[in-house]
Amino acid sequence: MSHANAALTPRARLRLARLIVEQGWPIARAAQRYDVAWPTAKRWAQRYRELGAAGMRDRSSRPASQPNRTPQPAVRKIVHLRLKHRLGSVETRQHPRRRRLALPRPRPRQKEPEHHR
Repeated sequence: MSHANAALTPRARLRLARLIVEQGWPIARAAQRYDVAWPTAKRWAQRYRELGAAGMRDRSSRPASQPNRTPQPAVRKIVHLRLKHRLGSVETRQHPRRRRLALPRPRPRQKEPEHHR
């Protein structure tokens, strides 16, 4: 299943890549036919050359690492402040207990409770 932002389904990507690789279509013409950008068509054709049909599957967009990720103890403290004191992100940052955390800004990853929406 394709993700919501995918320009084409994996099946359509395969058809596009085959037009370019096997039938010799110019990348620009194939991209125009499938209504995708030239670099996108080129990338899919290259993946098809390297990996075949398996290269057309959706890939994760999650980064391999997150070196600047907020440390888990800080996340817990931020979430605690937001839940206990019902503070928004700006107020959480300005909270006196928060100042001991040397972080750029609060980014809680937990789902907020219903009363915060």
